[in-house]
Amino acid sequence: MIEYFDGATWKIVPSPNPGTDSFSVLQAVSGTSPSDVWAVGVTHDGTLPSRTLIQHWDGTGWSIVPSPSPGLQLNELLGVVALSPSNAWAVGYREGTEATEATLETLILHWDGARWSQVPSPSVGTGANQLFGIGAISANDIWAVGSTGGAPLALRWNGNVWSVVPVASDAGLSQETLAAVSGAAGNDVWAVGQGRGFYTNQAFATIRHWDGIHWTEKLCRASSASNPPDDYEGGGPGAYFTGVSARAGNDVWAVGVQGSGPMILHWDGQAWTTVTHPRAFPNAASLRGVATLDGGSAWSVGGEILVDSSGNYSPEQTLIDRYTP
Repeated sequence: MIEYFDGATWKIVPSPNPGTDSFSVLQAVSGTSPSDVWAVGVTHDGTLPSRTLIQHWDGTGWSIVPSPSPGLQLNELLGVVALSPSNAWAVGYREGTEATEATLETLILHWDGARWSQVPSPSVGTGANQLFGIGAISANDIWAVGSTGGAPLALRWNGNVWSVVPVASDAGLSQETLAAVSGAAGNDVWAVGQGRGFYTNQAFATIRHWDGIHWTEKLCRASSASNPPDDYEGGGPGAYFTGVSARAGNDVWAVGVQGSGPMILHWDGQAWTTVTHPRAFPNAASLRGVATLDGGSAWSVGGEILVDSSGNYSPEQTLIDRYTP
């Protein structure tokens, strides 16, 4: 499903489904103008292999654009960034590049204005390698993040090649995944995600910062007044980030989930602070992405389940919020 904001209301815009495929999902969107927008995801007909799915908006309609699916079993795109009409990137993972291979590997595709093609990208070790998010500082400085064998993974494009930039694992976590990345400058990049404890399956929200030399971990107080108390059944302190957007060095937003409610944090150049979401407890809500605009405003998107006084649950519905300073 694709929705469009015309300045007053959000409207569903028709988008094509590939042939007779039974499952098609769009995971991320990015554009350079009202007539140049990309959406990426995955599609399949109920059998392997799954295939990458890329659609383009030209100002009048959405159309499917052919894209490589090199994996013999799985191919999925989870992030996209568009820099110009002739320069866009999409990231995800593939599985099964040889008849006997079944390991998840990083997958990066590039649009040159005429076609999408696969660009070589490194995978680390023998564990599963997946890319979940991508963000661009410039055409020659692009970051992609994800996980490798349960450890955080960061790749950087320098204009010629993708290379691994080490991210030290948190000593207090058994595994960690980076879900999204965004930066305001080459020495000011943020990545967010989640980790798991050694002795519990509890999720912990994590924030990383690139200062131009190395990735460091930033303290995160992932709490929200819009969430239930910690002892509420179904709530609890489990938390994870799903999106981040940096407009400037002192204007960065991170969104995600804590317990059964949304989580929003803002960086003002000095510290991360919690911003209360308007959700009314006990309604359940999750935020999946965030975008910032000039002037300090921001949009977040996700889903919400309404709970009435009798405890009945509604089907999940879309949730779109706007922040204005």
